[in-house]
Amino acid sequence: LDRIALLSPDLLKIDLQPLKLSSPSPSYEYVLYSISLLARKIGAALLYEDIEASFQLQYAWRNGGRYFQGQYLELPKDEFIERDVIKDRLQAEFHQFITHEKKKLTILYDHSEQFYKRIHQLVTSLKKTAQSDDEFLFNLGKELTDCSFRIYMCDEDGIQLTKNVFKHDGAWIFQPEYIGKNWSWRPYFLENIMRMRTMRKGFFSDLYSDIETGEMIRTFSYPMDEELYLFIDLSYSYLYEQDGLI
Repeated sequence: LDRIALLSPDLLKIDLQPLKLSSPSPSYEYVLYSISLLARKIGAALLYEDIEASFQLQYAWRNGGRYFQGQYLELPKDEFIERDVIKDRLQAEFHQFITHEKKKLTILYDHSEQFYKRIHQLVTSLKKTAQSDDEFLFNLGKELTDCSFRIYMCDEDGIQLTKNVFKHDGAWIFQPEYIGKNWSWRPYFLENIMRMRTMRKGFFSDLYSDIETGEMIRTFSYPMDEELYLFIDLSYSYLYEQDGLI
């Protein structure tokens, strides 16, 4: 990273050899995604090499590739090939990739809309009867025991105002030690707060690894009012059962 920052290169080359493994590291794609963000920020193009199968080409395309190289595209030759020799083929493959990604995004959007309606109905109902935030969160946890394992509320600066309600061995418990913690350091936290303030709706986060449990999760964010925001962490087991959330 020091060398990349010092050289400010126009091109970064990434070898896709690790994708030949039958089971590459689960974090490998996240590393590629981070590199694609870095390349975008410093104005560098990404070249992916050693592409030997369609899924590797899709991997490279999905992670910011501008240039592609490998035997899947064309076998090595003694002379330069025509510039548009596989143009039609690539257009057809990219169309398939785009169609697939659009379908995934549509499914994710539909899940988000359905989950928002569920949370909105629960919040509206439970707030009428709850005598305190503790009671509200505990009752909400019981209603969401099929999908969530942690629920809490923060203000717009990311300071946690409530205890965690946390599902431990199937039972919901309070974790008061989290009151006062600040989560504004998390990527996109403040951006998401502004989205909720503007749209007045809840939505899913991207898929990420939970720092404490180590499992892949999503968080559903929901605006209680202009100063209070609800965060519902969804377990990997629930996400795995839902088409399009992993």
